[in-house]
Amino acid sequence: MSFRYWRTVPVNNPALRTARYIALACGLIYGVKRNRELTAYEAVYQEDQTRIKMALKKINKDIAWLKYYDEMNELAYDLGVPNRVVQADRAKDPQFAPEED
Repeated sequence: MSFRYWRTVPVNNPALRTARYIALACGLIYGVKRNRELTAYEAVYQEDQTRIKMALKKINKDIAWLKYYDEMNELAYDLGVPNRVVQADRAKDPQFAPEED
């Protein structure tokens, strides 16, 4: 629509203009406040997620050891050797034999 359909130009009411600026300011204040709340929540959430990931890594490591334990003992049984892999063989830091050239 263009202005030619109106006999007079619409008046921009000062009260309406003031209300719009107040609404804009309130929106900005709310946005800053909400951003701070979400940032604080996200920091706590990330700490929880890190703790959960570490626990899952430990569980996955234990599961991997149990799979290895079962596989090696099945292989030993197939070869006719008594079970050789026991829980005591599990080391926190695996020790590998040095390679010989």
